[in-house]
Amino acid sequence: CEKDSSAKLEPAKSDIPKPKARSKGPKYTPVSKRGDKPDAILYMIKHYPEATDAQIVKLIGTTKNTITAIREKTHSSYADFKPRNPADLGLCSYTELETLIEKIRPAKSEEEIAAETADAQTDENETTNSKSSGGGFDFSNFLGEEHTGS
Repeated sequence: CEKDSSAKLEPAKSDIPKPKARSKGPKYTPVSKRGDKPDAILYMIKHYPEATDAQIVKLIGTTKNTITAIREKTHSSYADFKPRNPADLGLCSYTELETLIEKIRPAKSEEEIAAETADAQTDENETTNSKSSGGGFDFSNFLGEEHTGS
């Protein structure tokens, strides 16, 4: 390059393998969100009981002891917990939660999915029909005599 100023330098190729990217360590959770972790754990236990403790630890960033205490209902403030979605609380992203759900849910056949959808629609229809009955309140007292048919 000293003799020919128009020549370009080319990097030498290395035979050394590239280092593997490390997985991220425990995430920092702000103090304001630390109280939300038990709620997220309870949500995961109730909605996805097939999730292992290790998967919940990795998703939410908690300890196995906390998960065990909540699962066995021996946690000191268990009565105060309300199951809330960890992604809604900001403890993980929606994509992380969806990835975990895909891993833990067994592949379902199309027939099972169709049966579940039909059951859900039947349940919705039953609740709609029960609500449309006026909720057990008699409005005829407020309508006056011209509307009551007498």
